[in-house]
Amino acid sequence: MDDHMIQIAVAARAAVRKKAASEGHGILNAMKANKEQLVNSMVNALNTVLQKAEEHQKNGDKGALSFISFSFLHSNLLLNRYAIRVDAWDQRFYIDEKEASADWEFLPLLQNVDFDFSSIESAVRKAVTRVQDYELDEVKRVYAMHYYAIAMDYLRGMTPICLKQVECPAVRTAPEVFC
Repeated sequence: MDDHMIQIAVAARAAVRKKAASEGHGILNAMKANKEQLVNSMVNALNTVLQKAEEHQKNGDKGALSFISFSFLHSNLLLNRYAIRVDAWDQRFYIDEKEASADWEFLPLLQNVDFDFSSIESAVRKAVTRVQDYELDEVKRVYAMHYYAIAMDYLRGMTPICLKQVECPAVRTAPEVFC
């Protein structure tokens, strides 16, 4: 990172902290208010993944499932999309050729968030000269990763609840995987 971007990051720090602190209660309220919707959408994503895996197994294109992963996709940041990718993998993991994936949209978690970035932009422009729009876009993307971190923490807590509700079709799993 060059010196100019370091100056931008330092200038944005206080405004980012203030914005994150002000959003905290709204996100907590959304967690409580939308718990059922968020759980149901994750259960649907998991069911979709398992159904796709079962289809691939029937066609001989996928082995017994060994892993389910939850991923942050950088492309979602670029698209201003708030979703976690869910994948089911066989024993070959990343060289698994047939995808069995779905997205868990977590926008209901952010229903009380004000996506206005002007206070942070203003703080940066006051402190640093010659700030380009693409540099501010990078700060916005870094800040948006904060939302992904919150969603992943929430996901960790609700995963046991979701797994109890998942419909396990006739999908084959590795011996150490319970379905």
